[in-house]
Amino acid sequence: MGTALSTSISDLLSPKTSIVVHGQTYRIFNIIGKGGEATVYRCADTKGNQYAVKIFYFSRYPPFQIRPRIDGFMKEGRILSYLSGRSPHFIRMVDYEYRPNENIGYMIMELGDGNLRQHLQGVPLNPNVRRMYWQQIVSILTALQDAKIGKSV
Repeated sequence: MGTALSTSISDLLSPKTSIVVHGQTYRIFNIIGKGGEATVYRCADTKGNQYAVKIFYFSRYPPFQIRPRIDGFMKEGRILSYLSGRSPHFIRMVDYEYRPNENIGYMIMELGDGNLRQHLQGVPLNPNVRRMYWQQIVSILTALQDAKIGKSV
C-alpha cells in the first residue's frame, strides 16, 4: 500500500469509526498491521469482545486488477471460515463481507497476540518449544491437506 494512500485511509478510520459486517457493529481502534493487500485494525463488537478486522481497499487498484482481487478476498474468506474449526492453531474467522458499493472487503478475525516473527525475534528456542511449534505446524498442514488446500504432508 502506498504511503499517501495509507495515510488518507488511516485518517478516514479514526478511533471513533464503526463498521457493520452482516448486521454486527464493530468499533475501530488502532492499526495493528499492514500488508500488500490490506490493513489490519483492532476492533470490538458492541459487547466489548475484541477482534482484528482486516480491511481490503479494492479501489486503490487499476480496474483490470479489481475483480481478481475481490475473487481472492472471497476465496480467502471461504477457506479461513472452513479452516476455523479444523485446527486450534488457525486464527478463527468470525465473519467476512464484501461491500460492492464501497469496493471494500472486511474480515473479522480472532485477535492474535502479535505475530510469530515478533514473538520469536532474538529468542533462542529450547528443544521443547521447537517441538511444540513443529507439532502445531504439522497440525495446520494436516488440516490443509484434509481440506484439499495444499500439497501432501
